[in-house]
Amino acid sequence: MTTAIEALSELFELNRWVPYKLVWSDKREKFDKVPYSGQHGLSTKNPAHWETYHTAVEMAKTPGLSGVGLVFTGGIQDGDWQLIGLDFDDVAFEDFKLPFDTYTELSPSNTGVRAFVWVPTHWAAKFKDSNVPFVGCHHAEIYFGTTPRFLTVTFNAIEERAIARVKTTELLGKMERWGLNKAVEPQKLLLPEAIGTAVDLSSFGLSVEQNQLCKGTGQMDRSAVLHGLLIKLIDGGAPMDDVLATVVNTPALWQYCMSHRHDAPERALQFAREEISRAYAKSFTGMRAGLVGFNSDWKDVVIPEPAHPDLVFPQELYDDAPGLVGEIARWIYGASYTPRCEFAYACALSMTAALVGPYCTHGSRNGKLNMYIVLIGETGTGKNEAFDTMGMLLNATDAKDCIQDFPASEAGLRRQLNVTPNILIRMDEMSHKLESMQGGGNGSGLSRALLEAYNSVRMPAKAYSDSAKSLPAVENPFVQIIGGATDKIWDVVKSNHLEDGTLNRFVFVSLPPNAEYSFCLEPNGKITKELKDKLNAFFRHGRQCDLIGYTPDGYGRKIQYSPEVKAAIQALGRSAWELQQQEHGSLYTRFVLNTLKIMSILVAGDGREEATLTDFEQAQKFMRWSISNTYHKIGARMADTSFEKQTKRLLGLLNANGGKLRMRDAYRQLHISRRDMTEVIGTLQLSAEVVVYEEENNDKASKITEWVCLAPEE
Repeated sequence: MTTAIEALSELFELNRWVPYKLVWSDKREKFDKVPYSGQHGLSTKNPAHWETYHTAVEMAKTPGLSGVGLVFTGGIQDGDWQLIGLDFDDVAFEDFKLPFDTYTELSPSNTGVRAFVWVPTHWAAKFKDSNVPFVGCHHAEIYFGTTPRFLTVTFNAIEERAIARVKTTELLGKMERWGLNKAVEPQKLLLPEAIGTAVDLSSFGLSVEQNQLCKGTGQMDRSAVLHGLLIKLIDGGAPMDDVLATVVNTPALWQYCMSHRHDAPERALQFAREEISRAYAKSFTGMRAGLVGFNSDWKDVVIPEPAHPDLVFPQELYDDAPGLVGEIARWIYGASYTPRCEFAYACALSMTAALVGPYCTHGSRNGKLNMYIVLIGETGTGKNEAFDTMGMLLNATDAKDCIQDFPASEAGLRRQLNVTPNILIRMDEMSHKLESMQGGGNGSGLSRALLEAYNSVRMPAKAYSDSAKSLPAVENPFVQIIGGATDKIWDVVKSNHLEDGTLNRFVFVSLPPNAEYSFCLEPNGKITKELKDKLNAFFRHGRQCDLIGYTPDGYGRKIQYSPEVKAAIQALGRSAWELQQQEHGSLYTRFVLNTLKIMSILVAGDGREEATLTDFEQAQKFMRWSISNTYHKIGARMADTSFEKQTKRLLGLLNANGGKLRMRDAYRQLHISRRDMTEVIGTLQLSAEVVVYEEENNDKASKITEWVCLAPEE
């Protein structure tokens, strides 16, 4: 008799195991099994989070964890065999029987059955993860690995047998008759004639993992391997259209795209285009295409240095964004000629918050989910397009009246709020608006009103001697801002913007230095009825909640925090307090608040009412990235006087030019007089930040070149 341990021992050395904990779901009225390490959430999408069985078991001994599970994501192969997981729920054991003898065990609740079976890989490739009826139970879930899933393992054996290897046509036919969902065949997609011809992959010298990916076998991070494969094809001379045709006409690659877009061919085709665009930006071909006057015969091509890791947008935030935030972000990205993941993600947060409006709060004090977001990038880098595509999508919904132009006055703002209690203000040329928000009173009346509306519960009435000019009160104002600016915004930031709390109300979304080229020739701006109906249903449900008053205070939905999230918030609060003690530390005074807002938007957009640690970590990662960029920029650019601004600009130019610049080039780029330049250079020489020297030109003895350089570090 084979023991349970012996039956599954052939899987123990696979890096396919994760520990998990049980988390009660009020919505589902049952415990959810959540992959968790004991300190942070784990992802069934990321192979770096998976362990061998013995390592996962040791991790599962942490108090609060419940056991281990086997990850099926991407499929588990052994040569020509693929492992299938079978999960039967609410089993009537007297009526339940499998058509083959294999290892089976009880589920954690003792009401279900788990089973495992090996089947031929070519047969498994015809199907995808399925939810099917089965005699003797409520339903059965069949795991092929086409979606990110894991199956808990209890070792509470029912049949202590080895895992069966089923290969007879009779038994495989019985499994097919369960009603398994068939994988989409790529040749059924009708491609436009403009798309090219699939290339011969054998001529490109693919790696072992790349070959396995194309065949649909092996265990790997498929996203990373596909990215490398696309770069290899592009740098190997394949035209972009031919690369796209190759992805679509290679069954395993096309199935990968389909699995990322819920088996919708049009969306999968757009996903393939997005992946190819990203690969092009990272390829040597794409990099050199962006260099002015590049000649393919040049041997020493200078590739721009990548930005500091802290300043690069965490791509996984876009890739793993849940619910509406993820759907909206990917739609914005796919509808843009100049797609940017960071801009699409930020606009998706803003739009989801607009749909939530004042009808959803978070925490014990009923905090609002409104955001003040500023996209920062030079002209033509995609920020305005992100606004425009978000506006297109919002205008297709019942929430179209939410989006408003920048009001002309405080009175105009209050009137808008009394007509539409939920407004999203588009603020172009944010630099000019920020300049007015300064001084002890935060600038003009309109500026003060905008800053007060950030988290207030009421804007009191304002009475004037002329009663006709009096302004009515606004109850529970919900004001959002989505702004845009070039990098010059940092030149208008002053120290009082930090001190009076203006700057930390805003979440700045900045492109990194030397941002990668991004262009999509055929963006897809089609708004499907399915997406439109989903957005409208979400918006209407929020308003209905407010009218019915699901909570005692009548605010509608409220986002709650799990115990783990509450502990993480406490830790973040202590960390933020310490960060506030450093230079420019006031950037962190609303770090926790903005993190909670973003976390709650992610949760609300996913149709949930309790935030998990994964939600918290995603929100915190976004805020840390945003503040790191802001901190870096104001440290290099913020100045309260024109002289200080000139010194910082010169240091910035030197850093951008490898630490050395001809004096005449410095004059030309700074646009200042010789007298002002002399003062700037003199000050920086006294502080030992720059050195100046002269160099005689060998070809023209009468010519002297004057250089200014960053002083060497001691």
